Amino acid sequence: MTETSAELTNKTQPKFEGMHQFNLHQPRLNTSTARAFLYLLNFSLAKIGTVDPKKNLEPKMRFTRPNTSHLKFFFGILAAATFLSSLTACTHNSKKTIIRHAMNPPWEEVNGYTQVVETNGMVYVSGVACSGENYAKAVPDCYKQLQVILAKLKLTSKDIVKETVFTKNLEAFKEQVPARKVFYGNDNYPAATWIEISRLFLPEFLVEVDVIAVRAAQ
Repeated sequence: MTETSAELTNKTQPKFEGMHQFNLHQPRLNTSTARAFLYLLNFSLAKIGTVDPKKNLEPKMRFTRPNTSHLKFFFGILAAATFLSSLTACTHNSKKTIIRHAMNPPWEEVNGYTQVVETNGMVYVSGVACSGENYAKAVPDCYKQLQVILAKLKLTSKDIVKETVFTKNLEAFKEQVPARKVFYGNDNYPAATWIEISRLFLPEFLVEVDVIAVRAAQ
């Protein structure tokens, strides 16, 4: 008795159980390619808990019910990665703004620096060096100069977040702390570092103060 082509196809084609069925005799898909695809699918589904990894998909495919918690976790991670990727792209594409404020052009040009540099709300004030007969005159003079610079920038001592002091005599500077406190309004003091050194840019300088301020968002 001769079997028809359709009967042969029904006998050779594996019967799949569950919610997925694959026809191994689709055009342009030979058996070897189909088997490779099934093995790959079996491995991938096992990774996310959709199929039992101990059971091969061939000759019978037995699918377990998809693990919704794993799928939700997978798609949640995918969404988070997409969001972070777009956020990073926006950050990299944002323009960096640098503003240089020249306060003493001849002196700054000769020595190659800018008195104030502002970027993204941060204001960096180069050191203000002062001289005088003693620290009682030099220290108040430094903070008066800083006050003038901040006023030009429409800032106050309350906007300062970091102060660095370089002095040739730390003990003499500490005696002038009350004058320093007046500059800060006896309140809202910044983070500060005081350093004693052997000399400053010019031999007659006794103290130099540089600060970092933050401009409030507008």
